[in-house]
Amino acid sequence: MEFDRILDVFGGCLCPEEYRRSFDDIEQKISDMDANSNDHLLLRAVFAAMKGNFKASDDCFQKLRTLGCSEVFRARVSHYVFFCKQMARHPPALRFREEMGSFTAIINETRLGIAAATQDMQSSRQGVELSPLQTLECDILEAFWQIGCFWPKLGRMNHPFYPDTALAMRSREIAKSCSFDSLRVSATRAGRAGLYDLERHCHNLALECYFGHHACGREDARAAADSLLAKCRETHDRVGIALSYIRRADALLSPPFTNPIALNFILDGMLSGWDVPDWDPVEASFRLSSNEDAVQLYCSAMKEMEYAGSTRGHGLVHLRLACIAEWKGLHDGERGRPPSGNQILEEARRHLDLARHCYQDDVTNSQIVAVHGVVLDILSWKHPNALQSARRIGQDSASHGNMVVAQFAGIFLLRLGRYLHQDLAATETAVICCQCARECFGGAGETFLELQAVLSEITALEQSSERAAICCTTAQTLVKATLEQFEGFGDLGRKLQVQMLLHASKVIRGALHADYKRLESWNRDFHKYESDLGLYNTMRSVLSDSSTSTGSPLENAVRNVQQADELQARYAQVQQCYDRALDQCEVEEAENYWREFLCELENREEHLACFMRFVSLCHLGEAAAAKDILESLLPPAYGGHGKRNDWQYTKYTWSGRNSRFFQEGLEQDRTAEIEWTQFESSLQYVNLAADWERGKQVLEVAARRHILPLKPDKQGILDWQIASKVAAIYEHTGSQMRAFQEYSAALDSLERRIIGLSDTSSRQNARSTIHTSLLYEGLARTALYFSQQHESSSPVLGAIPPIQGDADWKAKALEFLERGRARALFDLIVAQRHLSELDKDLLQQWCEKEYALRKLLEAQKGVLSADVDEFKREEALARSALESHAPDISKGINLVHQSETRDIDVRRLALSYNRCLRSSLGPRSSPEELATISAKLADILLVPCSDILEGKDHVIFVRAAALEGFPLSALQLRGKPLMLTHAVSDTPSLAVLHTLTQTAKDRAKASNKISIIADPHRDGTRGDMALMVGIGALSLASRYETEAQNPQSVSSEAFRSQFQESQIVHISTHGKVCLDAPWQSSLALQEEFKVVDLLRLQSKASLIVFAACVSGLGRTTSGNDVTGFSHAVLQSGASAYIGALWWVDDLATMVLIYVFHKQLWSNGDVVSVAECWRRAQETLYRANTAIFGDLLREVRESIDQKAAEAFKIPDARGLLDDAIEDLYDEDLSHPFYWAPFTIVGYAGQRLNVQSASPESIIFLNGREAGDRDCEKVRLTPPGGSRRN
Repeated sequence: MEFDRILDVFGGCLCPEEYRRSFDDIEQKISDMDANSNDHLLLRAVFAAMKGNFKASDDCFQKLRTLGCSEVFRARVSHYVFFCKQMARHPPALRFREEMGSFTAIINETRLGIAAATQDMQSSRQGVELSPLQTLECDILEAFWQIGCFWPKLGRMNHPFYPDTALAMRSREIAKSCSFDSLRVSATRAGRAGLYDLERHCHNLALECYFGHHACGREDARAAADSLLAKCRETHDRVGIALSYIRRADALLSPPFTNPIALNFILDGMLSGWDVPDWDPVEASFRLSSNEDAVQLYCSAMKEMEYAGSTRGHGLVHLRLACIAEWKGLHDGERGRPPSGNQILEEARRHLDLARHCYQDDVTNSQIVAVHGVVLDILSWKHPNALQSARRIGQDSASHGNMVVAQFAGIFLLRLGRYLHQDLAATETAVICCQCARECFGGAGETFLELQAVLSEITALEQSSERAAICCTTAQTLVKATLEQFEGFGDLGRKLQVQMLLHASKVIRGALHADYKRLESWNRDFHKYESDLGLYNTMRSVLSDSSTSTGSPLENAVRNVQQADELQARYAQVQQCYDRALDQCEVEEAENYWREFLCELENREEHLACFMRFVSLCHLGEAAAAKDILESLLPPAYGGHGKRNDWQYTKYTWSGRNSRFFQEGLEQDRTAEIEWTQFESSLQYVNLAADWERGKQVLEVAARRHILPLKPDKQGILDWQIASKVAAIYEHTGSQMRAFQEYSAALDSLERRIIGLSDTSSRQNARSTIHTSLLYEGLARTALYFSQQHESSSPVLGAIPPIQGDADWKAKALEFLERGRARALFDLIVAQRHLSELDKDLLQQWCEKEYALRKLLEAQKGVLSADVDEFKREEALARSALESHAPDISKGINLVHQSETRDIDVRRLALSYNRCLRSSLGPRSSPEELATISAKLADILLVPCSDILEGKDHVIFVRAAALEGFPLSALQLRGKPLMLTHAVSDTPSLAVLHTLTQTAKDRAKASNKISIIADPHRDGTRGDMALMVGIGALSLASRYETEAQNPQSVSSEAFRSQFQESQIVHISTHGKVCLDAPWQSSLALQEEFKVVDLLRLQSKASLIVFAACVSGLGRTTSGNDVTGFSHAVLQSGASAYIGALWWVDDLATMVLIYVFHKQLWSNGDVVSVAECWRRAQETLYRANTAIFGDLLREVRESIDQKAAEAFKIPDARGLLDDAIEDLYDEDLSHPFYWAPFTIVGYAGQRLNVQSASPESIIFLNGREAGDRDCEKVRLTPPGGSRRN
């Protein structure tokens, strides 16, 4: 079959974008032919490629190769193979994508075997005599890549919007040697052969190039388009007229290097992921918008396609109209949230449904339609549908061998996600886009791109370190798989491996900077890959083909990268050792790690080493020494002589061969990027060193360079961390009004950013950083400054209303401090109290999700997808907590005191104290030594307000991170422990306390009074003293007239029921305590019950008592939020809880708990829970051996023998007799015995427990399962005489 007959089968042109003949007609013509003929197989192969089914096309070509044919036909087939592979490489519908130098381009060319197909095509014509028509056929097919792809790309590079001017200049030089006149020559040859449709197609391609070379509105470009349109009208070419209209409409909406079907996103980049550095700064200049002229042209095109009977042509128009509506719907809702009524999105969906019908047999266009369906599902909050559809796109594309369309779909979703995250602050929606991209790439088996989707998701989750950490685990797996995938790419694959590995490492290390265990795991993997790849030698080959001489700039650069990587790994190791030592309260050991690191850095002069020396000094609190090296860090523009490598070159010039990675002689201007980086780094340095005078100089330089004032993004949101640092400099250099303005702007931007975060984990992390803590404290300090002034005017406050009077300013200072404390916990407690019944159902659904997320975190699996219920819950929660239910704290401030003591000094004192108590061997220091440390802390915390405390009975502390784990009741006031004169308790924040107080007043009555859960340790593994846990529980059971229950019959579900329906829950079971991750601590029930399980409960309890383990050790974050036991218990609805701060003495704890419940039973209705606890502490503090023995006898007498036998501790009384007999003179005034517990929450409540109804006592066999990440609970007395 000759070329003209082949063209006739396909409607006059081989290119599917002409839309001239329906696929049904083509199918009918091919079916009428002999199915066993070579011509039939050839047509089948080409037709399959036109539809986008490249796997079927390859199968047909494989069959053709097995059949006998002439040399001429074989040559023609080789050209068609090349033509179809190029169509797979550059689908006409996606020809606007410019992929020069991208990873996907390299992968696709390798996968498709483009090089081999090119060589086979060129060799097939040698010695073969072709007819003129066959010669034209082969020439057209051979030139397809240049005509259809390469030349239009060169034209687009010359467009005025194109950002890389150097590359554009390069394109002009190349274009001179590849004149577009050859397109016209091809058109002329086709016309002479009577192939008029092919002639028109060549003219269309020439016009596409011309549109790229010239601004779309120029007269010469418009004249060329008019000329082509006139020719179509003369020949009554309805499809040609419609395509002219569509081309004009596209040009009105999009520059030639993108398209409305891509929503004008640039889908290119070196790593084909989230960022496209060259384009990101300019992409905003050509955002898609609704243009009435364009819409009118599309409607005119629709009519012409209708006259021509082109069904697929209809789909072309419907797809574009759907994209316009989709973009409008994206912005109709606030920050990417669902628009009210969804009318616009429904319009987009209607057009998509019509386009889908028109493209029934067109694989490529059907998949493009499908990805826009995914977008509509995302914007309509049908996330499960979106994820399923995205995976189906990948799977279908892979089954058809059409990988480029899957790549388009996934990369498009990533770019949409970036836009939602960066421009609309819709973080959760952006995360869903990344997850859909990941599903698409995973379904297609594109491991490398799946990795890019995960890395993009990590970037989007910058405020949610826990979810980002889960993604990092997934990324590590994909890095390994990607490295294996590139193994078959030879030397080029090695370069791909290196660049991918460096990019992945940068993202992963950034996400895990505070998670040193996972970071250490990644560093181990990275260094293994580094060794296997010969990383730094490969870097040299990437940058240059020639061998690098020793001492050359390139060699030095590679060596610097290698040294920096080693140094960063060492820094991470030191940080991890430091944190582990602090967990054990080994302050001196922890700080020695930094001192040793400083010694290692002593003779190193590179900038990174200098910076790490600086950070180490800041960790040690040696501000003066840090200031001394500040000048060596600051860039020259800011008065220093820092020489950071990435500051040195405002332009990069790539040399070497003209490769897929770099174009020879091209330059990239980085001036603006470096300006900002230098300013940002300088701010960081002066704030860390607290060198405020030098900071003032930094701001003056920044103002001269027009960096200040800071510029908000398109949503009016500033970089709040930068604004906070700027404000701190103003504050400490006397510009209080300017400081307050900057702090206020930072606060406004932070709150607006947080509103865009639709999951609690992200919100909590956004508020729980050291930066947020510094912001709120800075606001409080400046507010206090104004409270001391008597000026007539208030500063300009922006979003904060003007304030008059000293008292109001003090209240505002307290409010600012409150904003930074336990906000995530406060949000949840408020939600429990104030939401409607419907919203409470949504809240419960959210609690299930939060529970599952925490479980996933432990299992290190994938991240849950958000859905509409979670969004509604968060929206309701934000509305109730942040607006209408914030407590009024404007009254009651009696004293304001600002201490000059640094947090690091408070932390040292607290940790030194804790070190003496957190020991399995009992106290390490005498009461006198501890009293000395405690008195120093009291001088800071209590002495300034001692006069006010004189008339108070109850002291409530809002504990900061520096005091984590410290027994506040042991603070020395006038030489005596505070608890002797005052009841003491903690609260995460005043707002939380206020809400817990109100909740307690309105609490529904619990059906049970008390549930007692204990572990008798009858197995003997921990000695007789461990049995005191069960004996103490028997004593409580006797007081409350309860019955024992077999622990084997107690399920987790039964425990949940009792936890939710009891007024008091007393837990004396030893479980598993994980200091690094309090959420993973557990209780030993019939099944392991983890702290995270409490998130699912809604308790009516007034008091939860954890009488064992180190249950009081949650985590207070650097931003003063709370996690762990306190978060879980208070979030569940309980009013207060008592938890242990260290491993307790079993016998002393039994007596302490006994006395507490004795007080509660006798006086709970007239004195507070905190006062009952204080009296129990005082009783133990003042007890001598005789008094302690009497207390043990009281416990003995309270034991019911039948209950003890049922409890399988028949010798309970005998064991107490032995304990009494073994008593020796022991100083029970030591805080180790009476101060191990802390009360958190509403401890001022009064409880009437005498009317307690019977409830089961649950004895649980202890299971201290080992866990390398968790500490076992070990209880050993001082000297070991009373316990085994």
